[in-house]
Amino acid sequence: MKRKMFILFLFSTAFFITESCEESFTPYGKFATKYSLNFIVRSDTSLQVATVFKSYPLNNNSNVENRNKSFVHNAFIRLWNGKDVVYFLRDSTMVDTSSGMTLSYYYTNEYKPQPGDNLQVEALLPDGNRLKSSTKLPGKITTDSRRSSGIIPSKNGKTVTFAWKPDLNTNPFEENQVFIPTLYLVYKQKIGQNEVLKKINIPWKYQVKNGSEVGINKPPNVTPQINYSMKNFAKVLKSISKGDKNKENYTILSAVLYIKVLDKNLSEYYLSSKRIFDNFSIRLDVQDFSNITNGFGIFGSVIEQKIALVFDKTYISTFGYQSPL
Repeated sequence: MKRKMFILFLFSTAFFITESCEESFTPYGKFATKYSLNFIVRSDTSLQVATVFKSYPLNNNSNVENRNKSFVHNAFIRLWNGKDVVYFLRDSTMVDTSSGMTLSYYYTNEYKPQPGDNLQVEALLPDGNRLKSSTKLPGKITTDSRRSSGIIPSKNGKTVTFAWKPDLNTNPFEENQVFIPTLYLVYKQKIGQNEVLKKINIPWKYQVKNGSEVGINKPPNVTPQINYSMKNFAKVLKSISKGDKNKENYTILSAVLYIKVLDKNLSEYYLSSKRIFDNFSIRLDVQDFSNITNGFGIFGSVIEQKIALVFDKTYISTFGYQSPL
């Protein structure tokens, strides 16, 4: 499922960027083929997916037909990880059963990036054109104890602060580096003779939509810090045992903040496009941003790191729950 969603993202991304090239075309001018390479390297998987498209003259065909015809097959794509190791991406196709769309893409499932890796990519196209780019994965992060709340609840009893900084062996954050934080409550529930490990999202804020209250997470931003209301913690803690009188069957472990860190290229793109980045993809719009030599598109990377805070035992006991402390 993750593979399909990410391939769908790259498919649509390449189409948007290819379409943006068409704006300069005119029926009275000579058509010139342009190429786009789109490749987002992710640290949470060894599956890395890229697409290569070419521009095409406007016609009356459907968007799907145009996209299928504009995909460039038989390209020779190489990825270097900065350690004299080369990975070759394979030309492949899959069918999205939900829509019937045929999706073409390049992939390797042999490379799981590490924070700080220096990457280069080169795509040699069948007509001899070469598309190139480079990027550096963001480095490791760690808790900034001077700005973070030491425990939940915090001393002020109203808000809990998670703050982070580069690891000791990591370079400083890039200027305007983008972070995407998502908070989870991690707990165990005793079911029969077994203890089941679970997690549930703690929203950054709540808002009313169509008469119902829904939680939302903080959108991508450049601040290495986030604050959560204690009311949100209480609401989620109450919800996990709703309707269950056996509160002692719940052991609250910690609150874990998952932080996606975008590299310089993706950060610059996001700040120029102001679109939303979700668990699997970024939504790209028609923009002039590109870091591909001899073409268009984007080559970037994203890593996911975690920092955690524990709960005060007395606070947890007010809900009837157990604490591992």
